[in-house]
This record gives sequence, C-alpha cells and structure tokens, in this order.
Amino acid sequence: MSAFTSSLTAIARLAAVLVLIAPMAAARVDGPVEAAFREALLGELGDGSESAEIRITGLTWSDPKLGRNANKLVAFELMPAGRAAGRYTARVDVSSAGRVQTTFVLADVDVLIPVWVTTGRIPHGAPLAGQVALESRSLKALPAQVLRDTDVLDQRVAARSLPAGTVLTSLSAVPPLVVARGDSVSIAVSVGNVVVKARGQALEAGRLGQSIRVTGPSRATIEARVAGPGQVEVMR
Repeated sequence: MSAFTSSLTAIARLAAVLVLIAPMAAARVDGPVEAAFREALLGELGDGSESAEIRITGLTWSDPKLGRNANKLVAFELMPAGRAAGRYTARVDVSSAGRVQTTFVLADVDVLIPVWVTTGRIPHGAPLAGQVALESRSLKALPAQVLRDTDVLDQRVAARSLPAGTVLTSLSAVPPLVVARGDSVSIAVSVGNVVVKARGQALEAGRLGQSIRVTGPSRATIEARVAGPGQVEVMR
C-alpha cells in the first residue's frame, strides 16, 4: 500500500469517527433539556399530570454553537407561553469550555391528555354517565374548558344534542336543571353561624351551583345560589 493510499485510508477513518462524535457532541445536553421541559410542563398541567404524555419533537437553540458545545445543563426556567401554541421557550444556563453561559431554547411540544368523548349520540338533557369514554387528544387542539379524566361526569347532562365523538367541555356537559322558572323555593340566608329560612319564588331556571334571581317574602329581588331541587342559599 502506497503512502498516499495509507493517508487516504487514515483520513477516511478519522472522518468516520468525527461523523459518529459530532451528533453525540451536539446532543450532549439535549437529553437533560428535554427532561427539564417535561418536568416543567407536567408541573403546569397540575392535577392529572400523571396521565399526560409529553412528546418533544425538536429543540432549537438561539445560539446553535453554544448548544453544540455545551456539556452540562446548570439551570432551567420555562418562559410563560400560550398553551395552544405547541411551542415553549426556556431560559437555560449551560456549561461550555469551563464557563456558564445563558441562552434560550425553543421546544416543539405535543402534550397528549385523556379527555372525555361521547361514544354515541346523546340527546339534549340526557345523563352522560355510561355514554362517554376517555381518549387521548393533543392539548393544543383542545378548548380551554375541556373536561379531563380528573373531572367527574356522574351528575352532568348534555347541554345540547351531542354527536358521537364529541369532546366534552364544561359548556356541553353541565349539571342538571333542578330549579325551574316560577318554582317555589326554600331560601336559606346565612349570616355567620346563623341560618334563616324563608319561602320565595325563582325568577329563572337554575342548575346546581348556579346563581339565579329569586324573590323573597318582601318581593325584593335577590341573587341566590342553587343548592338543590327547590333550594337556594344566600351567603352574607
């Protein structure tokens, strides 16, 4: 083998080694950064976060060279972001060449959470229990009022006719009407530890927990919270 051929062989071997090393060097802190994104986003989800799945599909460093050369993640701070964007930014401190430097990293994120979905058509006013199932959906495609696996549907009914496959929200799955307009109601007025009860009339229909207008014995109109069938309460 000639000296020239030997040199070419050595160069080829070195190039192969560099190709293997380069991706590893570029990704030295990507793993810890992705883990930090996941932990921070799970914290933002709150209750039910243990059932969420977070997929990070890409990281973009504002300083690509620093991202390639960094060898340790020192600090991580998630920046405020819109939940529907699917893109989150973090301020990170990383160690590179013996110095700690600050930069920003943008993550493309897809958060999947279990939500309640109708399994068949549900008529207006019908109970939801037994007619729904949990399905995993992308958070960025869901409305803010979506009902998650932590929400209990036993006491809710369809606010309107719901087709099969409808993702339920607090606007489409509501407590049943327990007071009708014109109903005679028991009004409980609480002042400290003292409770005074009187009869009155509902001026509008109301669901459990909803505030409605009622008239008391003096015929004055007051706001009261629906506490049950034919019952409202006023807190003072």
